[in-house]
Amino acid sequence: MGLTASYLATFVVFTAAMMFGGWALYAAHGVRDAVAVIASDFVEPPPSRLPYLVRGLWSVLAYTVAIASVVVAKGREEKERAEAVTSAMTSSVMRVTLFVVVMELLTVLVVRAWEGGLE
Repeated sequence: MGLTASYLATFVVFTAAMMFGGWALYAAHGVRDAVAVIASDFVEPPPSRLPYLVRGLWSVLAYTVAIASVVVAKGREEKERAEAVTSAMTSSVMRVTLFVVVMELLTVLVVRAWEGGLE
């Protein structure tokens, strides 16, 4: 549960930092209503952006559960030696990385199919 909360907190901080960075960039270039422009994809996405919003939300939820599950599963295994800790950590990183790659590729295909781009 703690890992899930940590991941979600990281997501919130990362999203806020990206929005702040976008606001700073827009402000530097004199774009009016920068916050409204940046937040519009979250608040009222145009129909063309809806697949990307759904993909993003799905990815956050799936990654939260999957990453926490992999890490907890490997962390709970009995370890006889110190090297086993390093091995478990490396294995967790490899599994999570593979999961993220597969999910990214699959969700791109789903979004493209949703948009009618796969024929």
